[in-house]
Amino acid sequence: MSKVDIFRQELSRKVCRNCGKPIPQSRTNGLCAQCEDLELFQKVKVYVNENNVTEEEVAEHFNIPLRKVHQWIHQYDLGYNK
Repeated sequence: MSKVDIFRQELSRKVCRNCGKPIPQSRTNGLCAQCEDLELFQKVKVYVNENNVTEEEVAEHFNIPLRKVHQWIHQYDLGYNK
């Protein structure tokens, strides 16, 4: 591989805008999967704290699996209505 090829490869490399980890070119939001999950968690946390909602309502509002909401709520002890 020539130096030009290496340079081109480095220029075309896409990295997460949050942590700098390499990500696939197909990721359109500029975040790796872990940072995207963390960003979504932060939004869910704010939503749960500002609204009187159930796990089901959170899952529906964010269009995410109920099991993910359930995991976050119990793992991080977020308050919600059962």
